[in-house]
Amino acid sequence: MANKVLKLIIKIILLMLIVQTIYTSKTEALSLDGIFKTGDNFINEGKTESQKNEAINYEEFRLTTNNIGSVLTTLGIVLAVIIGGILGIQIMWGSIEQQVKAKEMIMPYVVGCIVIFGAFGIWKLAVTIFSQLQ
Repeated sequence: MANKVLKLIIKIILLMLIVQTIYTSKTEALSLDGIFKTGDNFINEGKTESQKNEAINYEEFRLTTNNIGSVLTTLGIVLAVIIGGILGIQIMWGSIEQQVKAKEMIMPYVVGCIVIFGAFGIWKLAVTIFSQLQ
């Protein structure tokens, strides 16, 4: 039974590869000069775009990072409260086995909370320091 399923999967994969090679988009072969010309055009287009947007709007960047930080911190707090509540309920009203499992989960829970809030603190510190360097 397992061999039939394996053979069927291999046949399906081979069929998909054949169909993919038939219907792939065709590319145009260029001469060496054409390749270099296309590359130079790409580089020049990038240079003109970067020259247009040379100045970075630091205020917009600061607002974006603050918004992302606030959302992630709120999510971390909500998850920490929910998981802490579940562990507390299991410790208070659970059976002996549930209480033991919940007590075993307290240490990873505390470490997770430290990681979540420590990461946010480090990120906030880095954004504050680097925003003053402009």
